[in-house]
Amino acid sequence: MKPLKFLLLWHAFAFSYVAIFLLTYTLIPEKWIFSKLSERYGFIDIIIWDNAYMTTVLLSALLVNAIVIFGSMQLLKRIQITATGK
Repeated sequence: MKPLKFLLLWHAFAFSYVAIFLLTYTLIPEKWIFSKLSERYGFIDIIIWDNAYMTTVLLSALLVNAIVIFGSMQLLKRIQITATGK
C-alpha cells in the first residue's frame, strides 16, 4: 500500500470514529439513564457518573468503528477479488 493511500485511509477511519462518537453521544439518552440508575441504586456522584458515561460512549463508538472498518475491509477485499477474477 502506498503511503498516500495509507494516510488517506487512516484519516477516513479517524473521521469515521469521530462521526460515530458524535452520533453515539447524541443518541444515548444520558439524563434518562442517569435517572433510572439513580432510582435503582440511589445517589450517584456526578464525577463518577461523568467518567463512567463518557467511557461507555467512547468504548461503544470504538467498537462500532472497529466493526465498520472490518466490514469495509472485507467488502474491499471481495470487490478486488471479483475484479481480478481470482
